[in-house]
Amino acid sequence: MNLDQIKTISIHEYLAKKGFHPQRRNEVRGIYISPIRKDNNASFSVDFQKNLWYDHGMGKGGSIIDLVSEMENCSISDAIKKLESDSFSFHRESAIYNEKQEHPEQLFTILKVKKLGNFALIDYLNERCIDIDIAEKHCCEVYYSINNKRYFAIGFANNSPNSYELRNKYFKSCIGKKDFTHINNGAKRTVLFEGFMDYLSFLSMQENRHLSTDAIILNSTANSKRALDLLCKYDEIHSYLDNDQAGNKCSLFVQSYYPDSFVDCRKEYSNFKDLNEFLCWKNNEEKLGYLR
Repeated sequence: MNLDQIKTISIHEYLAKKGFHPQRRNEVRGIYISPIRKDNNASFSVDFQKNLWYDHGMGKGGSIIDLVSEMENCSISDAIKKLESDSFSFHRESAIYNEKQEHPEQLFTILKVKKLGNFALIDYLNERCIDIDIAEKHCCEVYYSINNKRYFAIGFANNSPNSYELRNKYFKSCIGKKDFTHINNGAKRTVLFEGFMDYLSFLSMQENRHLSTDAIILNSTANSKRALDLLCKYDEIHSYLDNDQAGNKCSLFVQSYYPDSFVDCRKEYSNFKDLNEFLCWKNNEEKLGYLR
């Protein structure tokens, strides 16, 4: 990677991977507890559009390179080297997704499915603040190959036979047929999510860690049309989609078909990208409160 490419690494995503989430945010800017000094009041600003940061307490700011230099207490050249060596973790997910689109599905082969327990996957779920007992109940561990190279990931079954949504720290895709997931508890109300991490986040936020309604996890907003026939059976559809363009479009689409039953719950986490980001922030706030 050259210098310009390194500077395009998202500061927002980098901070999230390090466990820092905005205390307040809008579409343009996020305000954080400073990741580079002791800070009881959020005074660290990130401009999402310009991908620049500024610490108002220090009177200092700059690019992702300057930030890593400050956070890791290293030189600019060492910060560049760290970002170069870690860059796959920021770009691998989209790169492998594109690879999946370009190659026939038969190149993806399931080798083994087992109970979730791999330490690397558990660590990743802990980073995302997901309750491990909930993850073990709803997910599995999938070992698979792509072009004869072996991998493993958290697996979340969708409604198609032998098909799983896959997720690990560096990878997001699907093996088998892309489909939505229906959790059927025989209820007349359902909760609607885009991805299974948000579904697990929702359960992790419940006091009894139990789902009293049905749930529909789209696994992609592209599946919203396919889910319409199922959604029509519910008296209430409580939607927890993402706060982005795709989430807005999907919300309007479902609401246009079921205006009387659709409830947009995104106001509960309107300052965050999705429900999982809100959960991570909430947990971080509780830890800070405990330390105080």
